Amino acid sequence: MHRPFTLSRNSRVIVVYPMRTIRNNMKAAARLEALCAALEVYTRVERLGRDEMTTGFADAADLVISVGGDGTALAAAHYLDQTPLLSLKLNDSSIGYLCATDVVQASNVVAKLFDGGAYSVMRQRMALEINGEVVGMPAYNDILIAHACPARASRYVLCQNDLRETHCSSGIWFATACGSHAAARAAGATPLSVDDARFLFRIRELGYADVADPTIGMTFDVEHAPAFLALDNHLMAFGDGDLWHIAIPQNASLRVVLAAPLFAITL
Repeated sequence: MHRPFTLSRNSRVIVVYPMRTIRNNMKAAARLEALCAALEVYTRVERLGRDEMTTGFADAADLVISVGGDGTALAAAHYLDQTPLLSLKLNDSSIGYLCATDVVQASNVVAKLFDGGAYSVMRQRMALEINGEVVGMPAYNDILIAHACPARASRYVLCQNDLRETHCSSGIWFATACGSHAAARAAGATPLSVDDARFLFRIRELGYADVADPTIGMTFDVEHAPAFLALDNHLMAFGDGDLWHIAIPQNASLRVVLAAPLFAITL
């Protein structure tokens, strides 16, 4: 559902940026300064490095703008509950799938934010449940279950209703609709529409299964989410790339569940 979104003179905006890129790329820094200068005509703007973002900053803001690429958008999203997120590409070095536009379009961005040309869209996020307890942070993109050593195989049991398969593979990608266009797609999954409320998983590089026709992927809603039983004692869960990671106990049961949605701004 698209809902109109506008800022006012009393709005508070947090601009989050990748500190290394800003320091090393003067052209990109100038673009960011231009965006902030334009916003400051109307509202209060605070600039934060990506590693300085906190839930407190996010909760007190009317809008968070991530300027950089998909990595910065994912990092900022971890701290957001009801506060909407506008993601802008800093330059052409990022694929920017999660980004609404390029920061070079700063004047157009500002005009739409204040003149009714922006919209808030709800995007599904997921969380990882281990032995019935939610762990980690909400994932906007994906969660990878794999061995702590990238060169080692992962062993687990896939369970859903009467389905029970023992696998040995390079790991499991769980993805949201947005995240299905990233690593899960590279592993062979068919991407979902960004408005799809379902999740998917994709087994990467399956080496062995105890059945003749193993299940290597599935699209599912949370009511019918498959479970995975960890057979190894060195498996890890990685959320949204390297933004968080958690050790998985041997014989633990894993499942993905719904997390609080993200409200993304489109232009």
